[in-house]
Formats: sequence, C-alpha cells, structure tokens
Amino acid sequence: MPLNPQGIWVPNLFPKQMAVFNDNHRFLLVSGPRKSGKTLGVLNKLVRHMWEIPGASVGIFAKTIKSATDFGVWQDLIRFVIPEWVDADIGFSYSTTDTAGRPGPKVNNQTRTLYFAIHNYWWDQLGDRGGISECKLYSLDYAEEVEAKVKGMRFSLVYFSELGNFESRVVFTATIPQLRMMPPIVREQHKWMADANPTEQGEQSWIYDLFYRERTLENHPDPAYQQEIGLIEIFTQDNPYLTQRDIDEIKSICHHDNALYQRYVNGLWVAGGNLERHFSSVFKPNIHVLGDCNNTDEEKWDVILPSEQCVQLITGWDLGEVNHAAVILEKVLDSNGNMAYFAVLDELVYIADEVGTEEFTVEMVARMERMEKTIGHPVEWKHYSDEQAIKQWKSSIGGVDAALVRRASRDRVILEGVKKEPDSVRKRVHIMKRMLLEDKLFISANCFKVINMITELRRHKKDYVQRTSNPQKHPFDALTYALSMETIMELDYNGVPTIGRTGLLLVG
Repeated sequence: MPLNPQGIWVPNLFPKQMAVFNDNHRFLLVSGPRKSGKTLGVLNKLVRHMWEIPGASVGIFAKTIKSATDFGVWQDLIRFVIPEWVDADIGFSYSTTDTAGRPGPKVNNQTRTLYFAIHNYWWDQLGDRGGISECKLYSLDYAEEVEAKVKGMRFSLVYFSELGNFESRVVFTATIPQLRMMPPIVREQHKWMADANPTEQGEQSWIYDLFYRERTLENHPDPAYQQEIGLIEIFTQDNPYLTQRDIDEIKSICHHDNALYQRYVNGLWVAGGNLERHFSSVFKPNIHVLGDCNNTDEEKWDVILPSEQCVQLITGWDLGEVNHAAVILEKVLDSNGNMAYFAVLDELVYIADEVGTEEFTVEMVARMERMEKTIGHPVEWKHYSDEQAIKQWKSSIGGVDAALVRRASRDRVILEGVKKEPDSVRKRVHIMKRMLLEDKLFISANCFKVINMITELRRHKKDYVQRTSNPQKHPFDALTYALSMETIMELDYNGVPTIGRTGLLLVG
C-alpha cells in the first residue's frame, strides 16, 4: 500500500500522475498522446476531491454516455480507480447501491442520469449534512447545448473527458459559473479540469489558445485569473507501465501520417494530416463497413440485407445538373419501437456525367424494386432531398426537380424537402459523427462512393464541407438529408445488420 512521506495512504500513481493528483490550479488541463496515463491521473484527483471536500458535487461531461460507459472514462472510474480507494481501508465507501443491491452506481429513474455517492472523510463528523459526496455523468452532443443543460446546477468540480471532442470554448465559459456550492466549500476548493489529446486543429484550437497562449500571455488583463490556469503534459515516456511494444504499436498505426504521428505519439499540438477528415476519429471500417465485395463476380458479393422485419425503406437524394447521388437505407427498430441502427443498403452516384434527372430517377426506381424483390413484398418508402429540389425552378428541365422525379418514377418517388437552416452542414456532420461513434450506422460493402465519402470528406474553412469540385459532398448530402430527418439522438440499443449474398438482390 503506497504511503506519502507523512505516512498517509495515496493511490498507486507514477510521478506525472501524482503531479496531477496534487495540483491546486482552479482550472487544469492534462494534455498528452494516447496511452500516456492522463485519465487515471485525473480520475484519482476527482475521487480525492470527493473524499476530502464535504458534500462535494462532481459533474463528468462526455460526448456521449456510450463513449463514457463502454470501456471509457466511467468504466475506468468504477472498475479501477474507486476499488483501489475502497481497498485502502480509509473509510471510503459507496453510499449508493445498484439494482442488485450491491454498493455502486445507480440510475436516476426520472432523469436517466448515471450517478453514485460515497461516504467521505467527513461522514463520522457531519453525517448526511456533508459526509456524502456525489458524482453524476452527463452527455453533451453539441457544445452549444451546455449552457441550457447546466443552468441551475451547482458543482464543486466539473470534469470534461476528452476535451478535444468539444469544438467550442463555451463548454468552459458556461460551466465555470456553476462552480458555486454553498459553504463550507470555499472558492479555492471549486475545480474545473479536463484531459485531452492534441486536437486536429493544432494551435488553432480554443483549447491550445486558453491553456497554452493565454496561460503564458505577458501583460494579461487579469493576472489573478491567469494564475489559476494550469497545464500538465504527460507523455508516453512518463508512463512506466507502457512496454516498448505498446509504444511501437502506436508509432506503427500512425506512421503513414506525420501530423497524426506528432499528435498521437509525441503529444504535440500539430494541425492537418489525416484528422482534417471529418470522420477519421470515429469511422472504423472493420466495424462500420459490413460485407465483402472483393470477388469479381458481383453475385458472390456479401452485402447488408434488409432486416427480416423490414416494412419501410428510406432514400436520400441530392440532385444537380451533372452530379447526382442517392442512397437507400433502412432504419431498424428494436422491440420497443426505438431506433437501433441505420444500414446503408445501396447507392447510386453520378459525378460529372451527362445523366439527366429523369434517367437517374428511372435507375433509382429499378434499385428500389430490386430491394422489394429481395424482401419479398412491397414496403413503405420515404424520400428526402434538399428543399431546393422542391422549390427551385430549373430552366434546364423547365420545372423543379421534385416534379420531374415524380413523373419519371410514375408517382413512386415524392420527395420531401429538408430545410437548410443556418449551420445545417455542420449539424449534419455532427449527426453522422454521433452515429459512427455509437456504432449506429453501418454501410454495405457495395456502397463504394459512400465509403469513400466517409473516409475522405474534409474540413473546409468557409463552408465546413467544400461545396464546389468536391465529389464527396453529393453522397454526403444524400445520406445526411435522410439521417437528419430520421435520427433519434439518444440510443440505447445495440444491433448489427444481416449479411447476405448480392445474388439475393437479383443483380445482373
């Protein structure tokens, strides 16, 4: 059992983690590359706060509940950190019980919030009036939602897990005012902390601007505030538990991209490289792409099939002059009628081809009919497109796209317009990121253009996604028009599509 020089028990931490554990800054960022040991250092500091501060109230914020609980920061806290504190036999113990009556976290039945409470150092003296500290886990899909989410809350400590997932400084500015517990907790005991890998924006990131530039700025207008900003960097060489093979593995998976290597291996705030791509951090081809289309005989391809209970399919359309894209997807529901996942079943994409809207529609209807033959019965169809397809007159076709599509499909395809609100492209990117992060979006291996889009779609300073001369934008628009209209953001069900042979789709 590790003891400090005063003979007091301390958790088993290496020196850089111990520096985090003992840091007294009001605002603290722990930065470093993958596998450096940042998280366990921060979590032990969090638990120390709960132990030492009477009636502490801690809020953990993660991008999604799933990312935190599925072997993420919440699991690290519950499985590794807290058991060490309980086993230390210093009086630390849970005051909450799970559904089986065992000491541990529980779910608030009204808010569905995960939380736990512990008996802290002050339990024998203060009892319920300060001897219990509480910790709650919150998800925050969009940074801009944070102000509304925390309004009225009080925390003694706020912790943002993987701060790089939050693209706006508002998560900092909106949560600082919520550090406002009542006495006996004093101002100096209130803390805000986060851990982060260097982000794809590099030195242009708001995180770098705050914790690197502003922290060291000469002639700061508020020196007292500046002195409250802390930064601890932990690198792989600081972690004595990493083997050389662990380090070599990280190097190997990043060797193809210098900027990625600098961030993930060296822990440097370098912009560019692979992470300029929108979905590089969340797209896992071995998980999200299902099937095998390597055989030269298309009838031997393995692809995603519609589910056995399929009664409805969805299409997304992006129509242009010479660029057209459309996708067919299924929203699969669980036994309670909640959305389990989306499966992209087929695509039709023409880029810079002289294919008219009418011809494109006829081919798309043929794919719809082929899908119904595979299912064995007709299904309900829902069709989404940019609202311009409904409203914008095109002299080249003498009308609007939606009318031409309806005529060419013989009333089978009636497009529903998707309204383009301010910042709608960014919101659609975030929806896709969320779906991929939670493993709720699967793409059939025969959807080559969609796969390429998810792999290659890059950031653009002006439009977020480049509008012109960008072949990925059209399948992106087609897919996300449908996702934005059909997605339910809070998902709890895990499902996977069925794989079958392309021959079942009557190809050829």
